[in-house]
Amino acid sequence: MQDTLTKVYNRRYLEKTEKDWVEEIVIVFIFDLDYLKEINDNYGHDVGDRYIIKAAELVKNTFRKQDIISRIGGDEFIALIKTKPEEQEHAIRRILYTLELNLRSINRDLNPKLSISYGYAVKEVSFEDALKEADKKMYENKKSKKRK
Repeated sequence: MQDTLTKVYNRRYLEKTEKDWVEEIVIVFIFDLDYLKEINDNYGHDVGDRYIIKAAELVKNTFRKQDIISRIGGDEFIALIKTKPEEQEHAIRRILYTLELNLRSINRDLNPKLSISYGYAVKEVSFEDALKEADKKMYENKKSKKRK
């Protein structure tokens, strides 16, 4: 149930947990490391793995202990948080602010800098729909960062 590289939950745990959260108000965040292929190609896969570990630390340190953080693939992570409807907007702002602070902190010692794209959605109809919406927003975020 735990990813061996990053020590966060794995996809299997997320799938099991998601079923338990069906009736909950959930905000789904999805994160994807930017430029990992370039890092692997230029510095090696061991450095790429260190960036994946740093990304997991970044995501984990951005959320609360009761939130679910899972690595769902190579450099992709999902976070699930339970909120009350009236707290959703504040929770999203808090998470994005904390993410930016944590990213600056991690990047003090990294060259090249860690870059991570994200998207989020409130689960209103189904987990799958929220995941699709968060994924769409993450790719829009990633596209806006493309190197020229």
